[in-house]
Amino acid sequence: MSDLAEIVGLNELLRQGRVDPTNDFEAAYASLKEDPRRASLAGALEERLRDYFESLRLPLEPTLYDHLLLCLRPKDVIATFNWDPLLVHACVRNATWAPLPRVLFLHGNVGVAVCQVCEIVRPLGLPCAKCGSVPEPVPLLYPIQRKDYSSDPFIAREWEAIRGALRAAYMLTIFGYGAPASDADAVSLLQEGWGAAARRNLEEIEIINVNAPDTLRKTWRTFIHTEHYRTTDSFYSSWIAWFPRRTCEAMWAQVMEGKWFNEGEIESLPKGASWDALRRKFGRLIGEERAYAG
Repeated sequence: MSDLAEIVGLNELLRQGRVDPTNDFEAAYASLKEDPRRASLAGALEERLRDYFESLRLPLEPTLYDHLLLCLRPKDVIATFNWDPLLVHACVRNATWAPLPRVLFLHGNVGVAVCQVCEIVRPLGLPCAKCGSVPEPVPLLYPIQRKDYSSDPFIAREWEAIRGALRAAYMLTIFGYGAPASDADAVSLLQEGWGAAARRNLEEIEIINVNAPDTLRKTWRTFIHTEHYRTTDSFYSSWIAWFPRRTCEAMWAQVMEGKWFNEGEIESLPKGASWDALRRKFGRLIGEERAYAG
């Protein structure tokens, strides 16, 4: 958020509201949002932000978004705070050949819409799969100190779903999320789903973040049971990438059954793989899953 106003071109709008554009964006936005006399400026800022994020597109070649989705299975859940549609675009282009995880949008997203009657979420622009109506764009929760996670039905359902997923999870991966002070309520809701660390004595946590390991442990200490966690600064050195679509099974085998994997047994995701290479690798894994299920 530190340079968002400059990147999106919001400086002039902020100046019109007598807000210093060099200040923290979250504080600047909050000062506009909380003043009824500047409501129109806050609305214009929100529209400009939505237009910017809607304009983002993935390159044609595979990206980390594609890799993350392909490494997970339908039993898995991705919960994102991002407004941009890149994860949605990756879902659309991979869903035709790979069973993908469920994706939850905890702060809304410019790339999805929801049919409030059927409670079905769809990529923006596609009709409801059940009734055929045109779903409405979902709201975006903007960076203010206290966000409302309950009044909008879509947002409330997303949070209900992530709390349920956390209660059932064996592994929790925290990828790039730093739990900022402005998201204190969000972290509290996540904690509500995960529960007390003392009761998660079998579960494992992995944190993917460039911050120092000691800092990460301090940030997430209320989630961590003793030493049941690890940190890495790269997705490609995470357990998800080391054991794609078999992450929990591999972790359980090592931690609970005492099986240690040597280098030759780690089928690490090839970072620069082409679409053909990805289809070969994941096609085999998906084939095994279908054979097991059938």
